[in-house]
Amino acid sequence: LLNLQSYLSGTFDTNGVWTELTNSGGALVGANWNATNVAYGSYQFSYRVNGFCSNFDEAIITINLGQKPIITNLDPTVQLCNGQNLSITANQNNSSYSYQWTGPNSFSSTLPDLEILSMQVDQSGIYTLVISNGSCISDPFEVSVIVSPVPEFYINALCVNNYKTLQVIPLNDSFNPSHVNYIWTGPNGFIQVLIDLFKTKWRLITGKYNIKKIK
Repeated sequence: LLNLQSYLSGTFDTNGVWTELTNSGGALVGANWNATNVAYGSYQFSYRVNGFCSNFDEAIITINLGQKPIITNLDPTVQLCNGQNLSITANQNNSSYSYQWTGPNSFSSTLPDLEILSMQVDQSGIYTLVISNGSCISDPFEVSVIVSPVPEFYINALCVNNYKTLQVIPLNDSFNPSHVNYIWTGPNGFIQVLIDLFKTKWRLITGKYNIKKIK
């Protein structure tokens, strides 16, 4: 619902009459125009104040009703490992649009697609896209980008009760041992998968080999 009175400027009498000069099909009640089901386009309205001796003042207001860009087909969450490239395609395919990306650490870009090489953990956060077609601006679309550190570890070899045990030891607190998936591989096609209760993106080559002692 548009109040046409708000588009007038300067000093004017408030006892004038609004009339649509075009044929939008929208209901005009006083100064209020209901454009809910009106097609996109340009529409004109007259505001006329009658005076004495057939004198009158008239203002012509033009309303350009445009379509607001709608952002679709974007994943609201992107998960990466430290050092991977970030690539998000806006999928608009309209050369008349302008784009504005903003993000953590004062990030800003006017390219349609978001491309950042070698993402780091401190670049995690909310990246926001706004699209303009010159007359209308889209609603902001937020993408949560999560950059996780690459698991670093070493293998601690132990011998316990004639069993050879290989233990994974995290380095630099790069992961929580109970929050990852483990895949053991070894000789002769040996493979064993140990899955923790927490599902994550990380997989480590770890495990326990049982070695029979030969006399």
